[in-house]
Amino acid sequence: MLLAPTYPPAAAFEQPVGSPHVLSLDTASLADLMRVPAAWAIVVNHLPSLQPIVSTPMIKPHLQNFTVKTLAAFMPGAKPEVYASIDQELAQLPPVEEPGR
Repeated sequence: MLLAPTYPPAAAFEQPVGSPHVLSLDTASLADLMRVPAAWAIVVNHLPSLQPIVSTPMIKPHLQNFTVKTLAAFMPGAKPEVYASIDQELAQLPPVEEPGR
């Protein structure tokens, strides 16, 4: 007979509260960047070949899971210097607030 611990139910559920954060290529998914028009404009300005890639039906379901760096192999010009420039410009944007983050 397997004995497993029992856990009492939670007293009350508290909805997560979002906290403002600065977008970064290391922490933001493609979907996160696309939700902020100013951020997406910065990314596409530096990596214009990314726009057609994210429009393909094969990639669309995965936008929340992929980052810009995930697709680096498919983008000409995706170099560490370009990523650094994008991150510098993203850092100048006002922090975004998302629920549950």
